[in-house]
Amino acid sequence: MTIFHVRILAFVVILIALAPGVLVHAQQEPTPTELADVRARAELGDAVCPISDDETYGFLESNPVMVGGEALGGPARARAYLDNLRGSGGEPISYETSGSIPVDGTLVDLYSLTYPGGEPLWIYINQYSFENLRAPLGLICADAFVGNIGSVPDTVKDAQPQEPTGGIETAVTLETRKGDTIEGEFVSANGTEVVVRVAGQRLTLAMDVLRYISFDGRIEAPPDAGGERKLRAVIVALGILKRQMEYLEDEDHASFVISFNAALPAVTSFLSSVGDNWLDVTHAIRMALRHYRQAPDRNSAGERELDMTELFRARAYVDYADKLSADSSEKDHREDAGETRVLVLNQIVEARLGAGDREMARELDGSSAGAYNDLFQFTLTEPMRAEIVLLCDPCRPHLTLTGADGKKIEGDAAGQGSFYSNRSRIRRDLEAGTYYIWAGATSRGDVGEYTLEVGPRE
Repeated sequence: MTIFHVRILAFVVILIALAPGVLVHAQQEPTPTELADVRARAELGDAVCPISDDETYGFLESNPVMVGGEALGGPARARAYLDNLRGSGGEPISYETSGSIPVDGTLVDLYSLTYPGGEPLWIYINQYSFENLRAPLGLICADAFVGNIGSVPDTVKDAQPQEPTGGIETAVTLETRKGDTIEGEFVSANGTEVVVRVAGQRLTLAMDVLRYISFDGRIEAPPDAGGERKLRAVIVALGILKRQMEYLEDEDHASFVISFNAALPAVTSFLSSVGDNWLDVTHAIRMALRHYRQAPDRNSAGERELDMTELFRARAYVDYADKLSADSSEKDHREDAGETRVLVLNQIVEARLGAGDREMARELDGSSAGAYNDLFQFTLTEPMRAEIVLLCDPCRPHLTLTGADGKKIEGDAAGQGSFYSNRSRIRRDLEAGTYYIWAGATSRGDVGEYTLEVGPRE
């Protein structure tokens, strides 16, 4: 996670005048005694200040310095590491952030380093993985690196939290569309504004002036919290991620990945502890994550960009999870597969797909194997050009039509595009007789509310 200097609006005290979004740090000039001590430690080599013998260590994005700490503890560990570095002769260094880039499923921060008499250097730091620390080749350190104990260091404990409109008190970084960056404690947010606390002052910002919101700490209930509190943490994290995407541009790839990774701890903690409760809510959350993960992509020119269709699909599942979680009875809800229901022509049926429904057998329709389905029967007294339409929100629906013998006649999955992704339709000439409709989703674990109608094609 890139750490920026706090930029505060006019009515908050301005801490320092720097280029927007950049943290600049300069070490103090060491005294002659301190300088001699640094050089002496460097001569001891690995005994105190290990120096990498790999000339790419820290200088390539694929071989970064791994300080660990994750979103909450990582920024402080990165600063501590950089504060400990010195030039080859013990000179103090200055460093500033130069942005973050996604690398192999994680984020790596780039820092620019300068020191008297030396050429400018660029160092890559990974805050999401840890290994014993070393100084890049050509640099030394002032003291032993903290955390070189042969194991991953303890991370800072998660901030407590949460109701969806306040009381979260976790660190957050916001960047405005003008390039200003603000760090503070998250207070609340809704569809139009976000409130943070900076230097003890409440600051309210319109959502449409923000480029992104990134949590520096986890939004998560303590380990001993009940399922409802953990669920609230998830809804808060995903809800703010959803609101952020409304203001993203296609090229805001890195900032989206940062915020998504920051929201994951609350989600993974809840999903790993929920057991058999809140099943349809968890299904909706998993579907949202699936689409969020698929959103970062590369265009035909190989440039990173966001697939906005995937983001909108993810947002729909977040809305559905939020809606279901507001009803306490959802904790134990199960659908009742029950008996096969009889359809009357032109009758609109409203129902729901979720845990407890039939699961599509692979031998009947492999294209939706394992997906939830409801089974309907209808009878034609004379041949008809029939039209069967299934609409589902937010799920991607799937229809399977069988004869009285249970053998598949036709199947149809909703299209992938944003316009047709919630509609499945079968149009077919049918003889008089009895037929069965499997009204379901395309993917295993997909959930939603649907309408189904069968009638003559006009």
